[in-house]
Amino acid sequence: MVPARTDLDRDGDGLGPLYVAAEDTAYGDNSGTIRAVFEVLPSTSPKRWLGGTLGFENAADIDQNWAGGRPYNGEIAVFDSTAYDCVWNLRDVSLASLQISTAFTRSITVVVPPFQFGNRLSVMGDATIGGGRFQVGTSSVNSQIDFFVNGKLVVKDTSTFVMGGTLGLGGAGAEFRTGALWTSLGSAQVRRASPAVPYTLRVDRATVNIEGLTTFDGLEYLEISSSPFVSVDNLTFSGYESASTNPLVRFISGTTVAYQFDSWSSQPPARAVGVEAFVQLGSTIVFTNSMSPSGNSFGAPKTNAPPQVVSWLPDGGGAPGVINGFLSALPGNVGTYRVLASTSPKGATNTGVGGGVSLSTTMGGVPLFYTLSNVRAPSTYYLFAFVDDGGGEVGAHAPRGGFNHPGEFRSAPVFLPSGANIGGIDVTLKPWGAVQGFVENASSQFGPIVVETWGGGLPNVAGSTRQVRSQPTSGPYLFETPSTFAGVLHSSAVFAFIDANFNKQWDFFEASGTVRPVNVPVAATATVNVTITGGAPAPGGQVSLATAAVHFGAVGAGGTRRSSACA
Repeated sequence: MVPARTDLDRDGDGLGPLYVAAEDTAYGDNSGTIRAVFEVLPSTSPKRWLGGTLGFENAADIDQNWAGGRPYNGEIAVFDSTAYDCVWNLRDVSLASLQISTAFTRSITVVVPPFQFGNRLSVMGDATIGGGRFQVGTSSVNSQIDFFVNGKLVVKDTSTFVMGGTLGLGGAGAEFRTGALWTSLGSAQVRRASPAVPYTLRVDRATVNIEGLTTFDGLEYLEISSSPFVSVDNLTFSGYESASTNPLVRFISGTTVAYQFDSWSSQPPARAVGVEAFVQLGSTIVFTNSMSPSGNSFGAPKTNAPPQVVSWLPDGGGAPGVINGFLSALPGNVGTYRVLASTSPKGATNTGVGGGVSLSTTMGGVPLFYTLSNVRAPSTYYLFAFVDDGGGEVGAHAPRGGFNHPGEFRSAPVFLPSGANIGGIDVTLKPWGAVQGFVENASSQFGPIVVETWGGGLPNVAGSTRQVRSQPTSGPYLFETPSTFAGVLHSSAVFAFIDANFNKQWDFFEASGTVRPVNVPVAATATVNVTITGGAPAPGGQVSLATAAVHFGAVGAGGTRRSSACA
């Protein structure tokens, strides 16, 4: 048998015919298949996006949508002035470079091609995005869609870069420059394009608004310079270089900046510096609930910055501390008592905000000693206690209290130094009930109705406590409120008024109604109806002066003019 010879005649579309020539006339001993290996050589001319093919205006896999045909591996893709978006449905293409000019004002979306399970757009050289919207994936669940840049990624000018899958970066990293927006479709990941090469991320006066859970894996460091708005929460650093002397995050600005981040964490190993800031005094960079879960990569001892610029709530940079005390004035054995320490003054109604920690225990009707251990420090905490509903939440009419505020969900601040053991943080609980009823506007005034309960004194008296709610018109109201063991409402009055001037507080000319005293049994609801009467016109007004005549006419007698003479 004479070996077959193959020739490939390829035209510009890469789909030329394949010719097979054989010099054998005895076909009986021939095999049933012929294996041909060939490749498409890259063009030296860039492929420029046009779009607009009827019925396939936005499809990247249509040759007629490109000047020179669609791009193949090793070629250059260019996007400039065009009237059409691009849906990048080319499967696993590796470009030499990607160039998107500021003249491009449309969108490019990398998607999964039909009947496929994923897609990757790779750029072996640099990728420059100067205009339009470049989006990886169509939702945050498209993690199987990748955009890898082995050179340098630059996002600048009027462009928007949207992460919806995975962004892979080479050693040159990425820069987001003035005018650009970096955002996400939800959870996303940035990782190394090459396994052993860390990358850097620089944000220079660009805007960042990333949502969802985000991971920077293999990052050398993140640098943020004079950016007007940066919002990134729930960010995790992992797989970074342990030998690096760089901080994980560096802030640079010649003017004052104000940033706030929540739930940043870093995996081991810990670096000597977690955050470094070279910014103007008067700047505020606040990290809440942010600490390495297994090492002190964040916190004050790991921060280089001017005083009062970077703060940590809780700090987490020092040795953990202990807070303890007694729960007192407790009723009988009513269930499970919970103590909550939170870095938020509203932690009792927003559990866990700012890194709150809690302890649950049972109780037998006598003063109960509690201890909260391994509390991150240094930081300022607020202490609350309550009987939970069996699921960790505050039960209906449940006893409660805050440090130095018996029966209330308020707490005096408690500063916990690094490694400290603070005792005497006692909380007095009071049982609660509820007061409900119907409030009626029987006055001639109009406006929203404000209902208040007052405790410790008469309404608007210094030292009294106030609960308040607003409703548009006459109708029912309901307040949970503390009570004493004798069953007397802690709030000594129910007060309602017409908020005629919409300032959310009572003024002397506004109609009102008061009911006192009010008795509420423990863990029960009392009914108190309030009628609003009285009221006076609001003081002040407007006076208008006009030069126009009230009506047209003349003053004096009409008729024939007469004259007279005097001797």
